[in-house]
Amino acid sequence: MTSMLVSKGSSGSAVIDGKIYIVGGWNDINSSGIASTEIFDPEKDSRSSRANMRFQRGGLTVESVNNKLYAFGGAINWTTNDVCNIVEEYDPEKNSWSIKNGMPGKRGWHCSCVLNDKIYIIGGLDINTFITSNLVYDPKTDIWNSIAPLNHQRQQASCCVFDNKIYVFGGFNGNLSWEARTEVYDPSADTWSETSLIPGAFSSHHAFTYGNKIYIIGGGGITDDMYSEPVWMFDPVNDMWQEMEDIPADFMGSTQQKIGDYIYIFGGYTHSQGVQDFSSKSDVYRLNLSLIRPKSKPTKKIDLYSSNSDLTIRIYPNPCVDVITIDIENN
Repeated sequence: MTSMLVSKGSSGSAVIDGKIYIVGGWNDINSSGIASTEIFDPEKDSRSSRANMRFQRGGLTVESVNNKLYAFGGAINWTTNDVCNIVEEYDPEKNSWSIKNGMPGKRGWHCSCVLNDKIYIIGGLDINTFITSNLVYDPKTDIWNSIAPLNHQRQQASCCVFDNKIYVFGGFNGNLSWEARTEVYDPSADTWSETSLIPGAFSSHHAFTYGNKIYIIGGGGITDDMYSEPVWMFDPVNDMWQEMEDIPADFMGSTQQKIGDYIYIFGGYTHSQGVQDFSSKSDVYRLNLSLIRPKSKPTKKIDLYSSNSDLTIRIYPNPCVDVITIDIENN
């Protein structure tokens, strides 16, 4: 689709009245943050500028509640990790940003989502410290509260809401490796639980609900490929994962939003594989979720230590050398 007005990655975005607002970001890892706001009209494939944020930053998140935007945290500079706790509100009718009550603690590279008109801030990073604490913000009262911490530290994770619970996927953890564990937050009990592992651990991805399933789009990690990005489908009801067709491009550091059957992908970074030298791009793509086809059969976590007499487990060859195959059948 038509390119963005400003080339950038690590932006935040949200939807109001069927239009997508792309906020903040970085031009490259050596530059200061960008304060620009851009509005994209999917029906017309058009974009225009809106008022800049008061503070330039990238690695932030943006959510919409009651037709207003809220921008949370991030860092003014990528390389110096100049992380902030700034919260700004954007009023589309006035085309202006205002400062709100700051987060209780600095953080960037977190994830966020909206549930019952409250905004949940999950995980993230404060300079070099990984954050497991989580927050909930009420835009109506401008008040922050703490909620139960994550079981596992993670930044650049993704989250979404399904059946009034918050699902958090992947990310990069304090052991300097990609996270495969999925955590589920129940606001009514203020507790976290875990589901089956993501078959491919990664970070910098996005999660969307679609057709009673959750789709995980893009990201880099253990199976990083600069020429394609993975798509996974998760069935929360049956706790099953299924690998879908890859996206034939690299959208590292992009921001994405879903409207109807479509995912809109904005910007991101170009890089050479294995080289930490990123420059931003202004590309915009549209992905039709209804046309993505499976690459594999669904997989489900099975507790091999349970006393389930209805399972037949075959391991071969036996004895094994380098590779084994495990077949599990329901009798």
